[in-house]
Amino acid sequence: ALNLSPNDPYLHDNLGRAFMALNDLEKAEKELRQAYLLDRQNTTALNNLGLCLLRRGNLSEAISVLHLVLTIKPDDELAHNHLGLAMSKQHDDAGAALHYKELLKINPQNAPAWLNLGQCYAHLGQLGKAVQAYCQAVALNNQDADTYNNLGLAYLSLGKLTEAIMALDKALDLRPDSKYAYNNKGLVYTALNQLNNGAAAFQASLNLDPQDEDTRTNLGIVLARQNKLPQAMEAWQQVLQLNPHHREAKINLGLGYFETENYQEAAQAFIELAEDSLD
Repeated sequence: ALNLSPNDPYLHDNLGRAFMALNDLEKAEKELRQAYLLDRQNTTALNNLGLCLLRRGNLSEAISVLHLVLTIKPDDELAHNHLGLAMSKQHDDAGAALHYKELLKINPQNAPAWLNLGQCYAHLGQLGKAVQAYCQAVALNNQDADTYNNLGLAYLSLGKLTEAIMALDKALDLRPDSKYAYNNKGLVYTALNQLNNGAAAFQASLNLDPQDEDTRTNLGIVLARQNKLPQAMEAWQQVLQLNPHHREAKINLGLGYFETENYQEAAQAFIELAEDSLD
């Protein structure tokens, strides 16, 4: 078709989208740039180009392209959404939140945008606003496990532990293989001092992903609080086999060595911590 109509931006845009679907992002970018050159008011091609650049990790250029969309069409939902994603990847959660809020002015029924806005608020430490955004997302779509998991984590951070358990139970009802929900549930049970339940939740998470360093570290902390220090130290040693620079595991292991009067090993652990801090 392109041989017959080489100057048709619609065809270049669709070919670019096809290459994106095949994950051939270099060819996709070439076709989408050509679509834009042929029609500089083509916001569809620009949105697709912005998304392609985002997927390629060219965040600054993606943001520039998506801002160009908004100069042409200020109420473009996709551009605001993609800008939110790009800015979040740049750790500019305040900027991302602005675009999600603009998107939601245009379309308040967009549940994923409420979820993404909640994540921005959580990263900014605005946990009350995060809970409000997640609750809006749940009201629009009560079948998304990620939303309930994030809601549970926000409730945990706010100290609302009963609400946290309810949200995480719902996440696991929807997705029984969510290692994140099990880990977060373990954190809630630990905060409630329900250590047996906490250990069981962390172990359930590890059954799904035995390589998860943070969850195994958390399991060790619970085991130590249950006066099972040898098992706790074994858990932290396993973490350090996976990642020799895991700070929390190394701190706890050093304290464990000190508690068991293995002072030379304790000193070595803290020396390594200091060396890691210098790197």
